[in-house]
Amino acid sequence: MRSPRRPPASRRSNWAKRRPSSARTSISDPVSDTLWQKLETDDGVSWRLTIVSDGARFLRPHVTRIADERRPVLVYGEDARGDVREAFPTRTARRSDFWGPIAAGDMLHVEVLGGARPPRLAVDRVAHGLPKDGGAALELGCYLDPTCYAFWDEIKSGVAEIYYESWWGGSSCTGSLLDDLSHTGTPWFLTANHCMSTQDEADSVIIYWNFHTSVCNGAVPPHGSLPTSSGSDVMAENETSDFTLLKLDENPPGGTWFLGWSTDALAVNDPITVIHHPDAAWKRISFGHLVGSDANFWEVVYTESSTEGGSSGSPLFNENRQVIGQLWGGYALCTRMNDTDEFGKFGESWNRGISDFLGVTTTTTTSTTTTTVPDADDDADDDVDDDASDDDSASGDDDTADETKAVLTGPSGENDLDNNDGGGFCGC
Repeated sequence: MRSPRRPPASRRSNWAKRRPSSARTSISDPVSDTLWQKLETDDGVSWRLTIVSDGARFLRPHVTRIADERRPVLVYGEDARGDVREAFPTRTARRSDFWGPIAAGDMLHVEVLGGARPPRLAVDRVAHGLPKDGGAALELGCYLDPTCYAFWDEIKSGVAEIYYESWWGGSSCTGSLLDDLSHTGTPWFLTANHCMSTQDEADSVIIYWNFHTSVCNGAVPPHGSLPTSSGSDVMAENETSDFTLLKLDENPPGGTWFLGWSTDALAVNDPITVIHHPDAAWKRISFGHLVGSDANFWEVVYTESSTEGGSSGSPLFNENRQVIGQLWGGYALCTRMNDTDEFGKFGESWNRGISDFLGVTTTTTTSTTTTTVPDADDDADDDVDDDASDDDSASGDDDTADETKAVLTGPSGENDLDNNDGGGFCGC
């Protein structure tokens, strides 16, 4: 196997497939009472703050609570009859300092309900959504619709678009909802470490579910209509295999599938599949095969479809539809089908912290499901890595590095599609 080609640090901004999605604007005097407009209707009194940022694709307020403000806070765009969402800190975010919901367009309204005085909270920063090439989508023309492939139809629901805030601005990536060995329904969510790795980033995250067609090559749902999960905890993260495991503050919508995974090794030419959100657009699917690996990364080439910015963190699937890695980056594009991408190995990420959360087992009550769980390593070197002294026979291999996997159950106790694969379990 040849080693993956990695760029020097100076080139990694082009290597990683994270998509910059917003810039940051500060408000010079965020606490002035004069910023608030008093509204009086038959329903009562409210106070509204309006912010305009010309050319923004969307706006998102950063809320600072100056006093113990308990009145409901609503966020919406130019059309007050449109998508109205309540702003509140997620479970892990600080009440005094948090990012609110997103409003489409270049006008943002923050409305506080009730009260005889202007609210004592402030909007001190605003994320300004960057346009997509003058309004046109950047995602390239070779992409395939996963809804056209029945084998992947349920699996695709466990892949989602991520938007989050960093100190330099907002970005979009892709991630996947994973099951644990005990099938607890805990919303574990895997993405790339270069996408996010800090708790502040995790607090700001918005997960967009079901951004895919309902029929093959059908209509795409409006982004503002998608169900979301906001906020998360960083449970484990590591740069070596470029992973971050989150625990979401809010559950995914009903019908979402918790994906299976495996630490098994691949061989050159083994088939792979990737489901992702290129350019933070609707979901696509790519097919290819393994061309090489090193200790921490798989290297793949695509035969159909490809990836681009926004695809970072997307799950790499083996032929059993189990997650075996997440996208770090690469030079593959629709216009460069001979170039490769690299994915952090799930087996390495397992050893670097994921096993502490997905590997906790309880007695299964499902008779139709077999789960292989980690047990004692069978060599004498006190590690969990596969090496020359390990017994690699089908019946004798004990080490977690090439055997641990999750074979998952559906809501009624049977396996997901054909009672014989590593698909996923439905969060119905």
